[in-house]
Amino acid sequence: MANVRVKHLSKEDMELLNDLGFPSEDSIVEITPNRPDMLSEVGIRRVIDLYRGKKISDYRSKRLGIEINIEHVPSRPYIEIATLELSSKIELDDLIEFQEKLHETYGRKRKRVAIGIHDLDYITPPITYRAVYDETFIPLNSNQRMNIEQILKSLDKGKEYGHLVSSPYPMLYDSTGVISFPPIINSDRTKLREETRKILIDVTGINQHYVKDTMKILLCYFIDLGAKNVESTTQLDYKTITAPASRIRELINIDVDYREMLMKSGIEYDGNVAIIPPYRVDFMDWTDVAEEIAINYGYNHIPRDFPKIYQSAEISEDPIRDIMDRMGFSEVYTSFLVKYDDAKEYFELEKLQNSVSEDYNAIRPSLELSLLRVIHKNRNAKLPYKIYEIGRVYDPKLDREYDQIGFAIMQNEFRVEDYLSVIKTLAIAMNAQLHLDRGSGSKILLDTTSFKGKIDDYEFYVGAVKYEILERFEIDRPVVMGIIFKK
Repeated sequence: MANVRVKHLSKEDMELLNDLGFPSEDSIVEITPNRPDMLSEVGIRRVIDLYRGKKISDYRSKRLGIEINIEHVPSRPYIEIATLELSSKIELDDLIEFQEKLHETYGRKRKRVAIGIHDLDYITPPITYRAVYDETFIPLNSNQRMNIEQILKSLDKGKEYGHLVSSPYPMLYDSTGVISFPPIINSDRTKLREETRKILIDVTGINQHYVKDTMKILLCYFIDLGAKNVESTTQLDYKTITAPASRIRELINIDVDYREMLMKSGIEYDGNVAIIPPYRVDFMDWTDVAEEIAINYGYNHIPRDFPKIYQSAEISEDPIRDIMDRMGFSEVYTSFLVKYDDAKEYFELEKLQNSVSEDYNAIRPSLELSLLRVIHKNRNAKLPYKIYEIGRVYDPKLDREYDQIGFAIMQNEFRVEDYLSVIKTLAIAMNAQLHLDRGSGSKILLDTTSFKGKIDDYEFYVGAVKYEILERFEIDRPVVMGIIFKK
């Protein structure tokens, strides 16, 4: 969760945000990780206005008109550039706060994405992005020319983010010199001023999807502030998702006007296809459309006659199978036993005495390793490769067995929404509120990409598998995994 401080919202606004699943109190709004577009008061106001039927901006951009030259930059290979004009004064504090919240959350502390915002009047094209071994310039809020080593060793931003880059270093230029040293610091020459009206934005990173989506979020933010002449290498396209009303009805069991519910989020819908605004980067497939309808309708109003998916610590399997199958997963069946040496570093588990095989000499404490073994055997399968299992595990501390739902996805690259959408879909099917926090519930998963939480009384954790574990299982593509359980 990220907290956004708001200045201009009424009591009624805050109550609405609470109803929509964004806890709000004392001018603070908690924003869930899947809604980076709401990390500013501008984005929050957009959500409120849409829900109340107000017309919002038409988000469009033209192709970038200035000349740019992009060379190979190994440590940060992706960049997007945009320019725009504002008709009124910039609220610099609000903009900087929004930028930093995007850095901290969606940008993974600038590792995945870093943003530079500049005064275009102080820039002379062409713009060039290249890798360099050394350079000197005057960094932001300094009056001293410094080289790269000095910046990384003496400036606070250099010390904080220097580990994200290596030689040759990423550098952004105009025809007169350095504009930015991403993801560390901008040049003082191009800093924003109270009188700034023309802006250049650069977004750099290690994942092209996130770089483009961050630019879309920023451009929509500025358009809501009245920006004109928006030009960008990233086009503000409206995504179309096939979402048949019949499938949505099967999943959420709500018989209302779906078009009306989706219009409350600025989404056009004709009963089969949903048109998603460019700032809604959290939408991946039809299950996200279904969730949006459920949120706008109100979870408290959803009828409770949907078949229950769970009872006690045992999981009723048929509804789960139906949902996972519809999301494109294939069910697998694996042994209750695992290899002790594979698991001992990550779990407390019981080793069997006099086991027949060294590969199956311990009772599994969780489904993760079983799923990884299946992926290892199918590591050359067509992507995306999606599997799930409903199976028994053993907790030696409690000395008892219980059921888990485990799923895993292998594909070339991931966004958070790729695996959170599975959790969200299961929560909808359970008619349950989803509580989500950052952090890993497993030593198997990377902390930086992991989430944990609850679906009613059920706990879950989800995230990307650590690289060293993938290497151990000879898996050369990224894998994400989730576990849902109640002990």
